[in-house]
Amino acid sequence: MMSMTRQHLLGAAAAIIITMAAICRLASGAALVGGSCSAGGCGAGLRCTSCVPPPGTGPAACARTTPMDPKSHGAALPFNRYSWLATHNSFAIVGTRSPLGSAIISPPNQEDSVTSQLRNGVRGLMLDAYDFNNAVWLCHSFSGKCFAFTAYVPAISVLKEV
Repeated sequence: MMSMTRQHLLGAAAAIIITMAAICRLASGAALVGGSCSAGGCGAGLRCTSCVPPPGTGPAACARTTPMDPKSHGAALPFNRYSWLATHNSFAIVGTRSPLGSAIISPPNQEDSVTSQLRNGVRGLMLDAYDFNNAVWLCHSFSGKCFAFTAYVPAISVLKEV
């Protein structure tokens, strides 16, 4: 049986090792999930982003961008028992300029193109389609009507991207 002093020494040594590992990780300079960041300042598998609408206007924090594949939990469940990553207003991308030449006043919801969203594991695209200017347009609008100042892109341009 170990003496109490030896147990205390082993416990203290373990605590020191754990503390040193944490300090080394913090000293690497890479921010962790939820940590404040600037471009390129996040740890492996993370990216610096802002979720405050419109994106890019609030404080930036490190976020994980690799979703889990729901099929990794098995393939025997009915379809309605799986969860799939989806994006709201998938087409409403920061910096989009309307092909109509008007300013878009609707807030953007995404920082990545639809192609990038799909590459990052998104499997559900929420597209708000409206009959506008004799075509189907994707609009971030209200009252069931698309306006020039809420029209992001013709739907065909996003569908070609998919």
